[in-house]
Amino acid sequence: MCPHSTPSAAPSSVIHPLDPITADEVQSMKQILADAGYAGSSLRYSYVMLREPDHATLDKFCSGDPVPREIGVLLLDQNTNVAREMVVDIPTRSIVY
Repeated sequence: MCPHSTPSAAPSSVIHPLDPITADEVQSMKQILADAGYAGSSLRYSYVMLREPDHATLDKFCSGDPVPREIGVLLLDQNTNVAREMVVDIPTRSIVY
């Protein structure tokens, strides 16, 4: 049990770091990429997957803590046949790389 947790049931809005990506997170990811100039009819999302936090982060996680959520994305530009791999940090609304 986490040192600051209580034995009561966790609210349904609490997300665990390993929960699947939600539809809202996908929409946020798309908006973050669009705001950075990665949008257009020629772009395709070839790969979208949760980047799991390291074991140290998971070991320290307690229900109610801020949840690190990074999504790995592989974008393919069909006009140029260029693929670009990126990581989007959902809580900070930034592109990590």
